[in-house]
Amino acid sequence: MAPESPSELSAFKFRKRVPKACDHCRKRKIKCGAVNPITGTCDNCTKFNTVCTFKHHDEIGRHRKYAELKKLQSHEPKARKISESSSPGASATDRKLEQLELQISKLHELTARQQFQSRMCSRHSPSLGVDTIPDMSPAPKQKRYFTSLLTKRRIAWLRNQSKTFNASQETSGDAGSPMLSFYPLTDAFMVASKWYVAQVKKIIDFSNPFVPFNSSQLYPLPPQELANIAVKAIQENLSPGSFNVVRGPELQALFDKHYANQKLTYSEVLLLDIILTVSNSYPMTNDPRCLKEGENEPAAMQGHMLLNAMNQYHKVALLSEGIRSVQALLILYQYVSCNVSGEAAYNIFNTTQRFAQDIGLNRKESYNNLSLEEASLRLKMWYSCILADSQLSLAFCRAPLINLEDTSVFTEEFYMELVKERNLGNTERATIQTLEEAIQNLLGSPDTFLLGAAYYGVTLTRLFHKAYRRLLAANSMTDVTFDQVIEGVLDIKSDLIRWEKSLPPSLALEEYEENLARLRNTSGEPLSSTHFDILSTTVLQLHYEHLYLNLIVSQIACSFVFDNEDILPKSRYNGTALRRTFVNDACDSAVQMMKLWHKIKIVPHMVHRLFYTFSTGAFVLLLTVIAFPDEDRVVEYISIMCTTFEYLLEMGEARIFKDNIKWNVTLFVFCFLLTLSINYFNACNPRAKDSKFSSAPFRNSLEALMNRCTMNKDVAVNQLREHLNLFAPGFDENSEIPENSGATTGTRDACKGLPRALYLFSEVDEEDLRCLMSSLPVQVPYCNSFGPETDTKGSAMQASPNKSSQYGFRSVPSADGDFTAAFSLGLPPSEEPQTLGGGPPSDQVDFENMLDDMLFDRDFTFPTLM
Repeated sequence: MAPESPSELSAFKFRKRVPKACDHCRKRKIKCGAVNPITGTCDNCTKFNTVCTFKHHDEIGRHRKYAELKKLQSHEPKARKISESSSPGASATDRKLEQLELQISKLHELTARQQFQSRMCSRHSPSLGVDTIPDMSPAPKQKRYFTSLLTKRRIAWLRNQSKTFNASQETSGDAGSPMLSFYPLTDAFMVASKWYVAQVKKIIDFSNPFVPFNSSQLYPLPPQELANIAVKAIQENLSPGSFNVVRGPELQALFDKHYANQKLTYSEVLLLDIILTVSNSYPMTNDPRCLKEGENEPAAMQGHMLLNAMNQYHKVALLSEGIRSVQALLILYQYVSCNVSGEAAYNIFNTTQRFAQDIGLNRKESYNNLSLEEASLRLKMWYSCILADSQLSLAFCRAPLINLEDTSVFTEEFYMELVKERNLGNTERATIQTLEEAIQNLLGSPDTFLLGAAYYGVTLTRLFHKAYRRLLAANSMTDVTFDQVIEGVLDIKSDLIRWEKSLPPSLALEEYEENLARLRNTSGEPLSSTHFDILSTTVLQLHYEHLYLNLIVSQIACSFVFDNEDILPKSRYNGTALRRTFVNDACDSAVQMMKLWHKIKIVPHMVHRLFYTFSTGAFVLLLTVIAFPDEDRVVEYISIMCTTFEYLLEMGEARIFKDNIKWNVTLFVFCFLLTLSINYFNACNPRAKDSKFSSAPFRNSLEALMNRCTMNKDVAVNQLREHLNLFAPGFDENSEIPENSGATTGTRDACKGLPRALYLFSEVDEEDLRCLMSSLPVQVPYCNSFGPETDTKGSAMQASPNKSSQYGFRSVPSADGDFTAAFSLGLPPSEEPQTLGGGPPSDQVDFENMLDDMLFDRDFTFPTLM
């Protein structure tokens, strides 16, 4: 038998027929022809103008290579003899032909994929064209991105801007502009840290107090008359058209059951406690901004009922009691996230969503044989879980807890069945043929309006999940190229544009108010003012989430391009145009947030999340003004922020904001940075004389806001003292320093001026309370014997005398790179320490140490979480 040639070995038992059809032809069950070498698509895909996924060229190359290697391995001695007897020229030619064949097949595939990507990019911005070349970009830097805006490095950059401004004022001899110091911001963080210590200590130590002699371990509920007022407040402020998870009649029945001395379950007791806590956030009079001076009784009841609720939470969290557990935990989560701690709220929500899925709120089978009222209530509960999960995922940069692929509600099929089977809305079932008609039918009635809006909320939630996977996950920058990350960003932005265009008129910004005004209730009367405000704020919440996601994606994309500037020449995209587009998109979204805030109504269970997204946009504009004082739109940014801040001051007189330190501290930081931006704009922009912006009114507001923050802190510390005196009688006397101790009076006075270290997991003494009430600095160290703790961004948290010299920042932003550096989430350290003017000022050292030692990073890394 004649020996086999190398060419015969390479083609051994290789069949030339196509092993697999493209996706389009396979779905239509039609025969897939050969690929056109010019278009890179099969005949059917060329005819229907679709993207061809014909991969048979790769399959041919893979099979040929596998067959060749297999034969060469099994016939190695024979192949060696053949190669020795054959001419070397013929063997090299065959190998070159095979390589060319393989390269041509890959080129066809890349061309087809590139045409598809080019069409996707042109949908978002026609100016961002992609050159007709393959993706040859390398892998980006392996870096994790986060959504925090005011990090330590950004604040250090802001301080350098302030020092540059101060130096310019000293050089020019201009006495009209005040010197800028960061001491006020230091004081705000100090007050916030003390408040946090007092609040967390209450929850840790007194949510389950031990009282001997079998006496009650909980605070008693108020008299029944006050409980009835609370139920009425909840019913008037939540029931009309809101995503409320509890009804007024069932609350009243539970209170009647309690005051009749009938036994309640743990979940029912938790529900009553948290309802009494939340009810104090709602206005009890016709004027929502009314707050009587010295009115402390609601605040005291609020604190007592919260401790009762946390006591019951530790019992309910062990075992679900069904729908009642989910109701109580959802309301507890909302309150704790708004008023106490974001981390604690995240843990509560973790239990909440697990209980919700255990009882089947994510499966449409569980809604069979339920009344419309009961089904709507459960759908609202599950929608609240989905929305909160997506928000927490981006805020904490953690994977979503809910897998939307495992849910069978809020899908297209679910909505078609919901409208047709239950005969909802004002249209006959036979006339509804499409999903758009079914959604519009739900939006036509005030009773089902929120169910229709939930469809677009869930659609937007899917984009939240996509943004996390592609940009924020720990492995989002692994096994991808630079261009693939950019393609992911453009894909998300294209989806956001399509989402906004898909909104019906009832949810569009231009027409939603007119459509809501035309809605009528079952008796044919217009909506009440409360009902209208809740529906209006719900629509605006959808748009705020849309703007927030667009802003976050643009910000991270801007940082990503800056971090990989060395890759830009190898990319198919115009990096400079991309970066400018991302910056403009972020600023446009932020401006829209500022403009819409005047339409927001005070709906306590929604307004805090709205203020979180609003603060994100505000801080983006503030950083932009400070980084680019010469930009054309800076005047517009400052003008709209000044107007909005005045509205916020007026809005802050409501009790729900006046008693909330998160609102007040965030507003203080907003005011401080607005003052800094105006001063910097007036010093650097030659057109400042025409604008005539003055920072004096805002500087005057800082003192009032600081007093409000201090008042919130003092209330929390006094409540902590009250609990200590109640559950540990004689606490004040036993905690005094003995007169005959070795410490002299001079030593004690000297110690009072030193920073006080407070441990959250140790007993509190009277000296701790004095420190919390005073203006002394406070440190919150970690108790960990296993090594240094790490903060939420992975860096070691160690108290050092001076950390400001670790990072280098240029003083004056001279190009886009400086601004993007300020926006970069985790800048690399400078090779040389920064020494300007003989070292950093004293307030800089104190500020850096304070930020390093703060335990409440999740709650006060602005904008404040939830």
